[in-house]
Amino acid sequence: MTQLPPFSDFDDSVPQNSQPGKLGRNNDVHGLVPQEPRSVRLERVAPKNQPQLIQQAVIWESEILLDPKGIKFTSEDLHDSLKLLIHENKLPVDLFFAEQAYWVVLGAKGKLTVDDDKRPRVVATPKNSPYNDIQLIAGIDYFGQSSWANVQMMVVVQPTETESAGARPVQPWTPNVEPVIPNGALTLVGLMAAFLLFSGNQGLIALGLIGAIGVLVLYLQSNANSNQAKQEYLRKQQRYQQKMSEWENKKEQIRLKQEEGENNRLLRSFKWDDLRMFKEVISRTVLQIVYENMIQQGAVLKDYVDISSDKNIVGESGNKESPFAEFED
Repeated sequence: MTQLPPFSDFDDSVPQNSQPGKLGRNNDVHGLVPQEPRSVRLERVAPKNQPQLIQQAVIWESEILLDPKGIKFTSEDLHDSLKLLIHENKLPVDLFFAEQAYWVVLGAKGKLTVDDDKRPRVVATPKNSPYNDIQLIAGIDYFGQSSWANVQMMVVVQPTETESAGARPVQPWTPNVEPVIPNGALTLVGLMAAFLLFSGNQGLIALGLIGAIGVLVLYLQSNANSNQAKQEYLRKQQRYQQKMSEWENKKEQIRLKQEEGENNRLLRSFKWDDLRMFKEVISRTVLQIVYENMIQQGAVLKDYVDISSDKNIVGESGNKESPFAEFED
C-alpha cells in the first residue's frame, strides 16, 4: 500500500516565478480558509479494502453533468486537490484513493455478485470517529471521447462486517463397534473345545483345554476393543453435541446482532449530526474544486441531480438549478 509521507514532508516553498494555483482563491467559501499556493508532494494511499458499493447503503448521491470543453480533470486530480485542502484546513478526514471501486449487486436467487465494471474513486471517511462506517465516495467519469463528463458523489453508511459462526461441526462417523471376531464364532469354537475336554483322550483333552483358553482370551480381547470403541464414540458424540449447541447459539446471537444493527444503523443519534456535517464539508469542498478547476476554466454545467434516500438525515440541495451557485456570488 502506498504510504502518505508525514505532513512535515510537505514542501511549503513557492518558486519565485510560480503562478497562483487554481485552489488559491481570494474569497472564503463555505468556511474553508484560503491558502497561498505552494508546491507539494502528494501520494495516493489505497484503502485497506476496495470500496464495495451497495445500493441499500447509499444515503445521498449527486451527479453533475458537464461539457468539459476539452478540460481533463480526473478522479486522481480530484483526490490530490482534496487532500491538499483537507491538510491546509486541518479537516478531521482520512482520504484514500481506490483504483477499483465496484458495485455489489443482487444476482440470481438473491446471491450477491460483484459488478465487473470497476472505476477509480476518492474515498473520504471521518478521522478518529466512532462512526467510521460513514464514507463519501467521489469520482469523475468521461463519456468516451464525447464532450460529456460526470462528477459523481455519494454518502454511504457501510453495513457492518458480517460475523461468521464458523463451519458447522462435523458429526462423528459411527464406528464399527462389533467384536473383531464375532461372538457366535467364538461360541462355536468354545463348544468344540469343551467337547474335546470330555473325550477321554489325553491328547484331545489337552488340545481342548488350549482351545478353551484361547477362545476365552480372544473373547475378552475382542470385546474389550469393541467396548473401547463404543466409549470413544460416545465421547465424540458428546463433544459434537456440545459444539453443535455452541455453534447454534453463536449463530443465533449473530442473527440477533445483525438484526439489531440493521434496525439501529440509522436511528436518531449524534451520528446524524456528524454525517450531515461530514457530508456538507466534504461535498462542498469537492464542488469548490470542480468549480475552480473546471467551471472557471470554461466547462459548462449541463444537468444536476441531487437525491437523498432519507431526507430526515440528509436533505437534498436547496438550489435545484446549479450546485455551484454559492461560488458564483
